[in-house]
Amino acid sequence: MGVIKGSFLFILSVLLFILLLVTGSFLTLSSSLKYENVQKEITPLIDNFVNECDGQENYTFTFEGNEISVPCSYIKENNISLKGAVDTAAQDAYYKDYNCDFWDCFATESTPFFLVSEKAKDYWKEKFYYALLASLVILVLIFFLFENKLNFPVLTGSLFIVSSLLILKAKSIATGFIPESFRTFSSFLNIFFSEVLTVFWIFFILGLLLVGLGLGLKFSNLDFVKKITEKSENTKLELKKTKKRAQISINSKRATK
Repeated sequence: MGVIKGSFLFILSVLLFILLLVTGSFLTLSSSLKYENVQKEITPLIDNFVNECDGQENYTFTFEGNEISVPCSYIKENNISLKGAVDTAAQDAYYKDYNCDFWDCFATESTPFFLVSEKAKDYWKEKFYYALLASLVILVLIFFLFENKLNFPVLTGSLFIVSSLLILKAKSIATGFIPESFRTFSSFLNIFFSEVLTVFWIFFILGLLLVGLGLGLKFSNLDFVKKITEKSENTKLELKKTKKRAQISINSKRATK
């Protein structure tokens, strides 16, 4: 492989690795933001909300720009009703028709509920398809750059495996950037990463299959080449024997004359 072709292959491999991380991240977000996942992950937040009332008379919070104070005794006594109300509010916020582009919603919406809405799920799903298409294009280019095509599945499989490990650590990496004073927000991250394990296994297993396929084809190809070589050597040996017998026959006829 020439220097130029090798350089292109290296650049495309790095680009593919980045695209795999992006594709996996978008798939994680879009999968995690299904309503059933959002609703399930909000429950622990409600429990924390109730537990924060220990030792306090009132719990004060801001909702839609208004400061609301609720007696803690009322919250504890009506825990079930509170959860039902929050579930209803979560459902309304999830399916709300947000009349704004995704990133513009930060400026137009007073609360960031759109981040865990159907709008967000569809947004990340669309980005996932774009990233997936770009990854497939790069995969095709890499395939044609390989002189030995059997190395293609080994390389791509390895990239899938490494990217899957980083995707699995995505939540830990994101949590590390949250200041200590906002650690309670880390629980909120569970909503965005609830399906990260599923995406990890998809990428990891696909990577193993590709590596296994590449190695399997390599070993099969080696056996095939070995058999062809042995057959070629045997053919050459038979030709030498035939030639030698023919020469002996010719010499014998000459001697008889």
